[in-house]
Amino acid sequence: MIVMKSLPTTIVEDQEFRNLSRFNVAITRRTIVSVIFALVELVERRVASELKRTKGAVNYDGWSDTGTHCVAVYASYNMERTEIVNNSTFFRSVPRCALLAVSPMSHVDEKKQNLEQKPCPSMLKFTVSF
Repeated sequence: MIVMKSLPTTIVEDQEFRNLSRFNVAITRRTIVSVIFALVELVERRVASELKRTKGAVNYDGWSDTGTHCVAVYASYNMERTEIVNNSTFFRSVPRCALLAVSPMSHVDEKKQNLEQKPCPSMLKFTVSF
């Protein structure tokens, strides 16, 4: 729920949130962060496995939010699914979209203390790695 609703990880330390959650024990922000990062590797393996078995496209998408320009790279592809209905086997293609990476495009010049509209070094590395 934290990721899906874009909530801060510190919300798990809020008493009202804890009262509404299904956890039997109190979970800290550090625990949530470590779980989220552990899931990254699992998701990467799953997406890589799916992409090996299909054809698709790599897409870029950009947007701005409160002056920060971002870019996302994602894969769009179709997965073949097998369904059995009334002892009959059907194959159908299910569209999938997997977010591969996201990064801000601009950076703050430390000397000038303003936002410059040029790619930061990490953005260049991000783009080149794909």
